[in-house]
Amino acid sequence: MSGCFKYFSMCIFGFLGLCVIVAIFGDDKQTGSQNQKNAADAEELAFTESLKAFAATKVPELQKSIEEIKQLQIALGTKISELEKVLKLAGKDLSKDNDLMEWKSQLADLNLHINDLNETLLNTYITYKKFELSPETEDKRRIEGAIEKGRSTGIEVSSRYESLRNQL
Repeated sequence: MSGCFKYFSMCIFGFLGLCVIVAIFGDDKQTGSQNQKNAADAEELAFTESLKAFAATKVPELQKSIEEIKQLQIALGTKISELEKVLKLAGKDLSKDNDLMEWKSQLADLNLHINDLNETLLNTYITYKKFELSPETEDKRRIEGAIEKGRSTGIEVSSRYESLRNQL
């Protein structure tokens, strides 16, 4: 029985070993492409988290402005939707309501500014990463200038939309 048990054990371990090899190296091309997609997703998530951390620590004024404008977008979008419902129920032509058109214009303006601020944040981050990876003194001055520009842009935009925030 001892020989039979050894043979059976070798067969089981051999089979399990094959299963492990298949699991590790993949049996098909989809596993490899799925692993690549997962790695790309993880890399993108790490980039996003790094960008958020940079915004919070290096240019908090810019990040605050972005968040405030996002809140304004949400609030104004909600008000636009509510007004559209009322106008539709009343049988009115939405395109002829001056207030609705003004609100939509303000929302479009907010969308442009949020895009500009996000682009400023991204460019500032890229400049910072270049600085971080480069030992050159000139780069340090450039990054400090980019960070200061991001801060001043955030402060400027925040004050510009203070009146709109008060209206909402």
